[in-house]
Amino acid sequence: MNSDQYNLTSLRVPTVLLLIWAGSFAARLVYWWFLIQPFHELSGDALFYYDAAHSIAESLSYSSGGILTASKPPAYPVFAGLIWKFFGDEKAVILLQYLFGVLSSLPLYLIARNYLNENKASLVVLAYLIYPTTWFWESAFMSESLYVWLNNLFLFYIHRYMIKKNDLGLAAGSFWGAVSFLTRPSAIFPLGIVFLSLIYQNGFKRAHKIAAIWCCIFLFVISPWILRNYIVFSKFIPASNSAGVTLYTSYVSWGYDMSIVNYLPEDRITMASLDSETEKNKFLLKRTLHYLQKNPQKIFTLIPTKLKDYVHPFNGRWYPLSLGSKFNLFYGLLGSFAVLGFWWNRKANNNLLKLSFYFIIGAIISVVIFHGEIRYRFVLNPILFLLAGLCFVDQPSPEKKKIITTMILLNLSVWGIGLTIP
Repeated sequence: MNSDQYNLTSLRVPTVLLLIWAGSFAARLVYWWFLIQPFHELSGDALFYYDAAHSIAESLSYSSGGILTASKPPAYPVFAGLIWKFFGDEKAVILLQYLFGVLSSLPLYLIARNYLNENKASLVVLAYLIYPTTWFWESAFMSESLYVWLNNLFLFYIHRYMIKKNDLGLAAGSFWGAVSFLTRPSAIFPLGIVFLSLIYQNGFKRAHKIAAIWCCIFLFVISPWILRNYIVFSKFIPASNSAGVTLYTSYVSWGYDMSIVNYLPEDRITMASLDSETEKNKFLLKRTLHYLQKNPQKIFTLIPTKLKDYVHPFNGRWYPLSLGSKFNLFYGLLGSFAVLGFWWNRKANNNLLKLSFYFIIGAIISVVIFHGEIRYRFVLNPILFLLAGLCFVDQPSPEKKKIITTMILLNLSVWGIGLTIP
């Protein structure tokens, strides 16, 4: 089947996809009813998002503990807070996350239809929606789920632009990319690499137009947040006041429990003496830069560990649905199929491969600069499922069938070994 032959503007949804959506949403409701974490047990980032969303629902004020804040970007608290305000119940946030999570697979289906027939594209969606980590994060009061949906829209419109060279697709992709930046500031790296790749691929003649559209839309979306922060804090804050603590934990306090912020004893005293979050952010940034000036080797020596933490499948801590094994069977299979799909189609003039490659490179750059916690790779899942679907663009040859069978058996064997790891 030739690449890029389907019209992405066609929104005809087949019956089988509607059934997949309905079944996936119903299954999520059952999961939520029996297994979801009670709100009073929230901690860490989830507790902050809950508090900020409650503030927005009550007074349309982005604050935490009654104090105006910019410690985290605004998109998810605003999303959750407005749902909470409209429905009058925080449980509606999770229910709507389930609904939007199911519907956000539509962009994946439309991308997949460029390379796969209707049934195969629907199977890609089904695999994505039943993937355990998709459920896990849609059930959490966290920004991961919203971040993934926004990136699905970004990928869809940029992919369409790569095919049709239409400025509307580029503008829409820029818009959703900017909103994803206001959800997770680290998005600037995959977004930036994709942006640079579009300029490179389209040549100098279109470069200025691409840059103008992208930058104008991006600045238009984030400028209200920048203005609000300048009014409140008298500081230029394009994303959040969390850059300092993120860099600090990525280098200075590296090796501590990353589930909480651990300051060195002398820094803990200084932090306690500072009143505002902007002062704390500034201190942590300076502290990290000073540390790296004295220990520049850390920038490079930590890279292998960061990448290992990001990609390795032995992650029983985060995903107990690995059926009792330390080896995440689902991720192992997904990653294996994605690698095969990419490799087998590497010589094709395939826009999905190009877009996936540049997006993944951007995500890796983010990990190298900061840290590679397992949950940060959740945003790559939609791309991995699309790449895995490319394994079945054509009927696999006997040789490819042997490779697929061997790969599945190998993953099952490692999963079995993982059952014995305490």
